[in-house]
Amino acid sequence: MTLMTVKSLAVSTQPDRVSAMLRWASLFMAILLVSFSLGVSEASAAQGGKRRVNFDHSKTGFLLTEAHAKANCESCHTNGIFKGTPKACASCHVQSGRASASAKETKHIPTNKSCDSCHKSSSWKSVNFKHDGTDGTCSVCHNNISVAGKPARHPTTAAACDTCHKKTSAWLPASGHDHSKVVAGTCKSCHGVDATGMNSGHITTSQSCDTCHKTTGWKPVKMNHTGIVNGCTTCHTKNKPTNHTGSRATNCETCHNTTSFKGAKMNHTGIVNGCTNCHTKDKPTNHTGSRATNCETCHTTTSFKGAKMNHTGIVNGCTNCHTKDKPTNHTGSRATNCETCHTTTSFKGAKMNHTGIVNGCTNCHTKDKPTNHTGTRATNCENCHTTTSFKGAKMNHTGIVNGCTNCHTKDKPTSHTGTRATNCENCHTTTSFKGAKMNHTGIVNGCTNCHTKDKPTNHTGTRATNCETCHNTTSFKGAKMNHTGIVNGCTNCHTKDKPTNHTGTRATNCETCHTTTSFKGAKMNHTGIVNGCTNCHTKDKPTNHTGTRATNCETCHNTTSFSGAKMNHTGIVNGCTNCHTKDKPTNHTGTRATNCETCHTTTSFSGAKMNHTGIVNGCTNCHTKDKPTNPHGYTCH
Repeated sequence: MTLMTVKSLAVSTQPDRVSAMLRWASLFMAILLVSFSLGVSEASAAQGGKRRVNFDHSKTGFLLTEAHAKANCESCHTNGIFKGTPKACASCHVQSGRASASAKETKHIPTNKSCDSCHKSSSWKSVNFKHDGTDGTCSVCHNNISVAGKPARHPTTAAACDTCHKKTSAWLPASGHDHSKVVAGTCKSCHGVDATGMNSGHITTSQSCDTCHKTTGWKPVKMNHTGIVNGCTTCHTKNKPTNHTGSRATNCETCHNTTSFKGAKMNHTGIVNGCTNCHTKDKPTNHTGSRATNCETCHTTTSFKGAKMNHTGIVNGCTNCHTKDKPTNHTGSRATNCETCHTTTSFKGAKMNHTGIVNGCTNCHTKDKPTNHTGTRATNCENCHTTTSFKGAKMNHTGIVNGCTNCHTKDKPTSHTGTRATNCENCHTTTSFKGAKMNHTGIVNGCTNCHTKDKPTNHTGTRATNCETCHNTTSFKGAKMNHTGIVNGCTNCHTKDKPTNHTGTRATNCETCHTTTSFKGAKMNHTGIVNGCTNCHTKDKPTNHTGTRATNCETCHNTTSFSGAKMNHTGIVNGCTNCHTKDKPTNHTGTRATNCETCHTTTSFSGAKMNHTGIVNGCTNCHTKDKPTNPHGYTCH
């Protein structure tokens, strides 16, 4: 079309008309190019999504930060209009505004200030309110409606908040309350309830606060003790320092005056006894162990130091006072009278005079026996030892032919033959335990009366208690049982000869399968056996055996072989679960039906399919786990 227009113009003889036509042709071509470009652009947008335009918003005078930087352009620039968009917060964040969803709440603090005076563009909750110029007007906002105000238990007052609450960052500490109208003795109605009260380290007292404190501050404080001469503990309960003298005295004024606890010193003039009435923990750790309860026995009433007991005339009763003076290496002694060995002037160097003592050593000596001492039940040391020395004692066994165990208890070596015999002299002589050998001549039975642990670990398991059944009396080695004539009763002797791979059987008679000459090669002859398999067979069922409750193996198996057994289900139309217990596969339809034949035939479990014709309810009687996970939460069936 354009070519035809140009050609017609070429033969025109009117220059002005030609010029006009050329201008229109150029305009028409430009329009076509623009339309083509827009079409391509729209196609590109449809294929690749929205085209993002990089724009420096700060040039508009409104810097995009925090939440504003994440907002969509059209949320502020409505209807595609960019010019004239308001910049003030209150222009958009108002009801029916561009950001009405985040408009100022009705409970907002009444203020004419701009939003950004307190709020940041990151979040409305990030607030930094400046209280400048709010003097005397706190309750306008702090009214428990807009923001937190005076609590219900606040002291009753009509004064402005900033009369006492000086800081704008927190309510506490508060100061400046006018206590001039507070009735004396009523401090506790506020202090300790709504205001600061008695701290944990305060002196325990029931007195009113203003007894010691002033209304201008808790400190300085000073109690007027004028006229108080006793009853200190009425108030003072935990003022006693840790290094205070241990005292049972409950009256502080016994030592202290009422003006100061410091420098107290007891006047012990005229006190000659009863020290423990007051002193309870003054005894030092290295004090002589003493049962004496009267300190004045050794100490004077003027000083605890340098006390020394005068033992003149004391010849016994040492343990009445001394309880822990015995050193750790002291001879073990049951004697309770120290003076038996010691003098009353010194515990050191005491040595017992054993002259004339010929027995009763254990009356005193309890731990003098060394660890390698011969084990003996003899309680009389003097049987072997002399009264002058424990060393070198040696028993004279002349004339002793029996009763060894009356003294010897732990002389038997660990390698000794296990024996129940209590008479050592059966094998040993009285002169030496070494080399003893039993003469078994004439002994034909009763081996276990002596021998208890001679049986080797690989010995045939046997209940027989008579060793001589197999062994002779000269040697335990090489014994072999002669089973001639024995045709039953194998288990009377044999208890652990059954190998681990033995057929599981309840039969207690080995001879049912085995002969009396050998356990090896035994094979049961099942001729004539048609039932009762489980009377013997208990663990022959393989792990992959069909799960069955049937206790009669012969239902499927014959008596000659367990292999190849196959059940003939001819005529069986129900009662499958009487036998089958674990044939149901893991992916089986969840069903409460206990009758397999509801879906399956008796010839095969495979390919069973339920015919639901005529079933209109009761689905859950069978189906228990067919319900798929419900992503929509709707009930359809």
